[in-house]
Order: sequence, then C-alpha cells, then structure tokens
Amino acid sequence: SIIYIMDDDFGCATGDSLAGEIISHFGDNIAGEYKDYFMPAEKIIAADPDTVFISKSADKESFLAFFGDLTAVKNGRVFELDNTRFEQPTARLSEIADCIAALPGKE
Repeated sequence: SIIYIMDDDFGCATGDSLAGEIISHFGDNIAGEYKDYFMPAEKIIAADPDTVFISKSADKESFLAFFGDLTAVKNGRVFELDNTRFEQPTARLSEIADCIAALPGKE
C-alpha cells in the first residue's frame, strides 16, 4: 500500500488526481477513494501504508515527526519525488514511472 504526500499540509494524491491515478499503478493507493487532495490524517494512520512518496517541496521532517509510527517510516520506505513531473503531463511522466519501478522491493 502506498500514499503520495504532495505538500506541507499533508495533501495527498487522491483518486481524482493525475498523481493519484499514476501512483495507483504501483500499488494500492490508500488515498484512492478520497477527493480534492485530502485524506484525514487518522485515516492515513489507520491504513498504515508500507511505502510513502513525498514531494521534494514538502517538509519531510514534519511528515516524519507527525507520522513516525507508520510502517513505511519505520522501515525506511519514504521516498522523495519531484512533484513537477506530475504537474507537467508530458513524456517526463515515464521518468517518474521508471523511478518508482526501480525502488527496492518492487516486484
């Protein structure tokens, strides 16, 4: 299970977003059933994703402090992504797919 945190307010790639659609191809996007880039923090904690992608523009340290008990955090599976790749839907999207596919533990 995965989630992509997109900003400092823990906005995430929900099912109604391009980023959410792309992320869902690499695993169960726990925010897939939500809309408008919002999933309540308590729902993120309850879903306990095993992988977290976080935008390089987001405050990773705040995320780690707030969500430190998540399995992904404990197992070192928090990966930074360049969110501009999602904002410009061009051939650059294949770069992000290649990056995600190359992560350790992906089958």
